[in-house]
This record gives sequence, C-alpha cells and structure tokens, in this order.
Amino acid sequence: MNIILSKPSKTILDIRNELGIPVYIKRRLPTYADTVIRWGSLREFHNAGKVYNMIQNIKLTSNKPKCRRFLAENGIPVPEMGSDKFPCVGRVQHHTGGKGFWFCQTPYDVERAKREGAYYFSHYYPKQKEYRVHIGKIDGEYKVILYSEKIGDKYGGVIWNHDIGNFKYEHLGRGERRRSIIQLAKDAIEVVGLDFGAVDIGANPLYSQFPKSVIFEINTAPALSPLGIKKYCEYFRKILDN
Repeated sequence: MNIILSKPSKTILDIRNELGIPVYIKRRLPTYADTVIRWGSLREFHNAGKVYNMIQNIKLTSNKPKCRRFLAENGIPVPEMGSDKFPCVGRVQHHTGGKGFWFCQTPYDVERAKREGAYYFSHYYPKQKEYRVHIGKIDGEYKVILYSEKIGDKYGGVIWNHDIGNFKYEHLGRGERRRSIIQLAKDAIEVVGLDFGAVDIGANPLYSQFPKSVIFEINTAPALSPLGIKKYCEYFRKILDN
C-alpha cells in the first residue's frame, strides 16, 4: 500500500484524484505502508517501508529563519540576515506568500515591525527576476519537475504576489531555463535533505554588490497549477514504480 500524508489543500486532493492513491490528513492511519509521501505533513507514522521527505527535513524548511541560516552555513546564497542595513525586510517565522511582511527603511520601521509580530529580518534583495524550481530525486539524482518564472507588475511594490501586482507563475520549457538557477535549486534541496520540493529563487539584482541569485525559501507542499499537478504525478509514479 502506498499513501500520502498531507496538510489539507486543494492541490493534494487533485493529486490524489490524478494519482489514485489514498491521502491521509486526519483519517486513522493504516498499520503499514510500503511507501509514504509526505506533502508538508509532520504527522508521525513509524511503520513504513520507504518515506519521501522526512519529518525533520520538513521542519527545517518550514522554519524560514533557521532554514536560511542553515543554507548560508552550507554555502548556499540567501539574503543576508539582520536589520542593521536598510532597506530590510521583516517576516514572521512561518509565512506564506506576502503575508507577515514588513518593508523597513529606518530603525523606527524595524521597531514597529517587531511590535507587530516580525520574527526575523533580512537585508532587502533587489531582485529583477524570481523563479520557482521544483526538484525531485529519482534513482539518487536530482531532476527538475517544473521550472517557472514569476510574472507580473514588477513596479507595483516590493511584494510580488497575486494580490499585489497580479503576479503568477509562468512555466518555462527546457530551452528557456537557466542552468545556474537549476543547479542552485538542486543544491538547496540536497543540503536540507529533502527528496522533493519547490525552491523560490531571486535573481538579477539591480546592484552588482549582491549575489547573482539567492534562495528565498523552500516549499514542501506548494500550490500547483494543472500542469504542476500533472508533472508531480509523473514524478510520484516514477518513484513508486522504483
């Protein structure tokens, strides 16, 4: 028996319908599973033959400041941590999208952000490009599942999401992909010990003193387009066949 352990989401229900294997969110777990695929779930399950995405690795990536420090310690570029240079960005510890975001240009802004719930700060990275690269391990080798660029009104503000700037992900074909971005995504997934995940990467900074690209975060339960669902199901079928 193969199962998926997941947090509730429309995406995972679509994957279940396409893939045809049971998803456990709150249901009582079976006594044994040949393969367990964790879709962002931290639910304990001790009796499995093979597990994809272990709990400790999901915990690491879901703790954004801890994950950034871990990546930096292992030579993966991330936005520089701290609130001593301006502008900087304050975030809550566990965040998604543009929620829990403070853009700070003065020490007063930082203090206000802290009062309102900001948990950690990073120096603002002046990206001109942003990518989401989905990576999965097959037969011990990391492969691209899907490669997307965030497209929208880049002059509408510093937050790039659907509500501010009407941003959305545009999937890119093999000939449109940057090898350096792919390699950075693979390195990040490998360093944090995941079998699969979606890596958000900022690139093409306005100023030359910044790294050419940085990791913003790693997602273990990303929202997916219909094409994304198809690609993940193809990946899951391959690892289940193996």
